[in-house]
Amino acid sequence: MTTKRKNYESAYLIKFWWLYCLIITKRPIDYETKKFFYAKCGQRVMHIPYEDIIFFETAPIPHKVILHTTNRRIEFYGLIGQILSELDDRFYQCHKSYIINRDQIT
Repeated sequence: MTTKRKNYESAYLIKFWWLYCLIITKRPIDYETKKFFYAKCGQRVMHIPYEDIIFFETAPIPHKVILHTTNRRIEFYGLIGQILSELDDRFYQCHKSYIINRDQIT
């Protein structure tokens, strides 16, 4: 896949996501004030809003982490300690294999 095609696809996905958020929430996402977690899955880099994250857990496959969100599961390579250092104070490591989002506890 050429770089030009990759740029076109990522621009298309950003426009689609912006339009989706505009239709569903009646307002666009403010990328400057909203915090995102970035996970690389294969060739794709996914950005997940912090408020959608429920928890992270280590996967049975070595060096893999599973991210649980409100509507999907994402498996990617990473380390729990490194992920925790990238997150803000709303996340808490309750076990050596889990990081939870305190805002998602009901």
